[in-house]
Amino acid sequence: MKTTSFLLMILAITAFSSRMAMPPDEPPTCTDCLFDKLPGHLSHRLTIAPDTVRGQRIRITGTVYLSDGVTPAAGVLLYAYHTNAAGKYPKRGNEEKRSYAWWHGYLRGWLRTDAKGRYEINTIKPGMYPTRDAPAHIHAVVKAPMQTSAYWISDFVFQGDPQLTDTYWYRLEQREGLVRYKGVALARENDGVWEGHRDLVLHAGYDRDNRSSGLVVGEECPAFDPVHVWGPDQGTKTCPMCKYGHRTAGVMAWLSDNDWDNAAQLAVFLEKQIQRRGADRFKAFLIYTNPRKRPLPEVKQQLAAFSKRYGLRELSVVYVPSLTDKPTSYLYQINPNARNTILIYNKRRVADKFVNLSATSGGTYAGLDKVLASINRVAGPPAR
Repeated sequence: MKTTSFLLMILAITAFSSRMAMPPDEPPTCTDCLFDKLPGHLSHRLTIAPDTVRGQRIRITGTVYLSDGVTPAAGVLLYAYHTNAAGKYPKRGNEEKRSYAWWHGYLRGWLRTDAKGRYEINTIKPGMYPTRDAPAHIHAVVKAPMQTSAYWISDFVFQGDPQLTDTYWYRLEQREGLVRYKGVALARENDGVWEGHRDLVLHAGYDRDNRSSGLVVGEECPAFDPVHVWGPDQGTKTCPMCKYGHRTAGVMAWLSDNDWDNAAQLAVFLEKQIQRRGADRFKAFLIYTNPRKRPLPEVKQQLAAFSKRYGLRELSVVYVPSLTDKPTSYLYQINPNARNTILIYNKRRVADKFVNLSATSGGTYAGLDKVLASINRVAGPPAR
C-alpha cells in the first residue's frame, strides 16, 4: 500500500513538472514542424474555407521569388491559417491542446508553388479579433528547398482596414522583424469573388549561399536603432531612416567580421563622398553586424579605434547586437553568409545594392567605381 501511494505521488509530481515545463496555454514553437505531416498531394492552389463556410469569398494570387526579388521560386511550401468571419479560430473539438491544429483551428492548409513560382489561396476574408486590436489577417509561413528553415512572413492584410496603421507595422518590425507593405487590394470579380494579388520575396537571411542579401530594390528602408560609435550622432541610438531617410540619399554598408580590409577602403571612400556632396544631401552608415555576438564594449572599442585610424568624421560608424537581431539585421534581411551588403537608398527606398563587394580588383578600384556610378545615378553628381 505504501509502495502504491509512493508511486502515485511520484507520478503526480512528474505530471505537475511536465505541465510546468510545457504550459498548455502556450502554442508550439517549432516552425519547421508545421511541415512534418503534409497532405499527400499539394498543388499551387489552396482552398482553406470550402463553400459551406459563411463569409466573403476571396482569392489571392501571386508569385514567390527568390531573395534576389527577380527569379521565380518553384517548390516553395506555404502554410496559411486565419479566423472565421467572427474573428475566431474555429475548432472541430478533437484537437490535441498542444498541437498547431488546436491553436490555429481548421481554417488552414498548405500549398506548393508551381514551376513559375505561382500560388493561389481561395478562402473567406477573415474577421477581426473580437478585441479589434489588429487588422483582419491571414498568417503565413514559408519553407523553401533552397533555404535552411521555415519562417513566418508578414501577414496577408487588406487595404482599407482601419487597424492597418503605422503603429501596427512598427510593432511588427520591432518585435518580429517583419517588413511592411501596402496590404492586399481586393476587387470584386464577375464570379462574385473578391480577388487580390501579392508577390512574395524569400528572406535572404535563410539562403544556403551568399549570393543575395538585403532588401530588394524598391523596398522601403524601415526604422531601426543602431548604436552610433562615431560620426554626427555619436553616443546615441538615432534611427538613420527616421532622422535622415526622407530628405537625403545615402548608403548603408552592412559589414561582417571577415571584411575589415575591404571595409577600410569603403569607409574612406564614403567619407569623401559625404564631404564632397554635403551632409545635408548625402548620408552614409557603416553598420557592423557583430556576427559572433562579441561583448558590446569590445565592439565599441574596436569601431572607435577603426574610425580614428582612418580619420573619419562625417561617416556614421554604428553597430547592431547581432546578425539575427529581429529589429535590425533580420529586418533588413541581411544574409549571414555575405561578407558585406551595400544598400544605396534615395528618399528611404532601396535604389541599388551590391553584395560581397570588393573595393579593388586587379589593382584598380573597380568595386568602388561601381558604387560611385550608382550613387551618381541616385543622388546626382557631387556639389564640389
